[in-house]
Amino acid sequence: THVHIMNFDIQLVRSDVNESTRSGHWAVVSEVKDDGSVVLRDPEPARYAREWSADLGRLYKGCRTYDPRSARARGFITLRLVEAIKERKIRLSSFMGHDRTEEFTRLDFFASNTPIHASHIVATAYALSLLGFETTPDDVFYVLDLPVHVALDDGEMLSEAHDIAARYIRERELSVSVSAVHMDHARTNLASFRRELVAACTTFGKDSVLCVR
Repeated sequence: THVHIMNFDIQLVRSDVNESTRSGHWAVVSEVKDDGSVVLRDPEPARYAREWSADLGRLYKGCRTYDPRSARARGFITLRLVEAIKERKIRLSSFMGHDRTEEFTRLDFFASNTPIHASHIVATAYALSLLGFETTPDDVFYVLDLPVHVALDDGEMLSEAHDIAARYIRERELSVSVSAVHMDHARTNLASFRRELVAACTTFGKDSVLCVR
């Protein structure tokens, strides 16, 4: 049982976005369709709309783009339930269902208040809540006592997002493992990328979500 938080270049994935000051972005994948598209739930609904579709091939290329701050390709973070939690059979609540409306409202309120950008924090909250540990962006900020620049920074690196997720999981003593992969590895191809996304969506069902940066 796992969730991915992945890194992609928003300008490559969405042709209608032309922002010279930004490229890296976060989004939540709710479905992989047979026609080669993915439905993304965006942590910045006021900026890019709450939900939009992207071509899987473009998302793959966007995840493999070079991040000048890290001098590495972008990639993905995996949050995975450890065996002890699986055995306890925690109910995996759907973030797309009507029962999560109030929580989505709180997340959307956070995401829409500029100059707070921190979409990586919102994506982390999405992922942990999907795994059964209800989390809001405020929880992450307060538990870790994050500095102001984290909320204002619009170009978070994959390693920074991984560090924040790992620290929060450790502080909360959650039974979740976290790992990060830069997609400059030669074995990361489009076919394996699609299989990974489909596997995660299948795990949680079509009404669940998976996080992508």
